[in-house]
Amino acid sequence: MADRIVQLTDQEDNNIYPVPPFGLPLTVESGGTGADNAISALANLGIVDYVVERGTNYMKFASGLMIQWGKHTPGSTALSAMGNIYVSSWISATFPKPFVTFLGGALCKLDATSNVGIYNVRWETSRVEYSAWRADANYSGVFTASWVAFGTWK
Repeated sequence: MADRIVQLTDQEDNNIYPVPPFGLPLTVESGGTGADNAISALANLGIVDYVVERGTNYMKFASGLMIQWGKHTPGSTALSAMGNIYVSSWISATFPKPFVTFLGGALCKLDATSNVGIYNVRWETSRVEYSAWRADANYSGVFTASWVAFGTWK
């Protein structure tokens, strides 16, 4: 095995560290972006948005956009006959964070359970509500719905 030469650098904390293979990272001021702070560097590089906060099932962007997602498994609900199908009452899934303005979303059934589906959906700033259809009034199976929602946080 060939010997490797490792370049070392003395840092301000008086410790010696190996230099990464492509050199030490440049500070924003030395990075060639023409900027003297991180926000200006992003703009000069053409980066128009970035994540400022990420939590369980949500991301907030600097522009004010927020994306949230989740899964919901409803419990038993009352059913009403509508022609040849039975429709549940409204089922509610709460978002991790409320939106200031709701922009759009999608909800779908995840599993392969037959004779059950999403019937109707309505969106609010703090939750999605949906009803399910069933082919059999005595159906007692469980299904899972998945959702993604877009809106603003500021």
